[in-house]
Amino acid sequence: MPTITALILTRFREGAKKVASWLTKKSYESLFLDLPKELEKFLSVHIEGEAFVEDLWRSYSYLTGFQEPFINAMRYTVDPILDALAQFRSRLHELKVYCYQDLEYYMEARKLSERLLILENAYTVKPKVFLGRKIFRAISDVVRLAGGHYFCAGKAGRFIIPKKPQQNNKES
Repeated sequence: MPTITALILTRFREGAKKVASWLTKKSYESLFLDLPKELEKFLSVHIEGEAFVEDLWRSYSYLTGFQEPFINAMRYTVDPILDALAQFRSRLHELKVYCYQDLEYYMEARKLSERLLILENAYTVKPKVFLGRKIFRAISDVVRLAGGHYFCAGKAGRFIIPKKPQQNNKES
């Protein structure tokens, strides 16, 4: 009777490192990752050594349309596993990697997470009335100087300005 070992991956890097360690110590037939099914082919190409990890994440970005901060957060937890798979590919040649998430559901869940991430780390300024070209350009210039940008979404469009890390004002 076959044995099933479940390695539960949390969104913490230490958990991913432990999973990577398990993957390199034992022989497994299958691995299921919480990623969209459509990424499976890109993942297998990376594991076989035919593509760099950067290419995989670029494909992920094109596939999902997510912004860099969210992709970096995903990378932080998934990269240890990808590194282990690529590093030990000769030992893991029998390993079949499956991605099981439905792309549409995955994107909705991640967009919600991304929105929360942006709201926690940025100020949003949403115009209540039509600004006109001159006023819009003036506000855009000020927002850009503050390191922000305009998120174009029709009537839901808004300016997003990143929060600056608070500095301790301790006098020496």
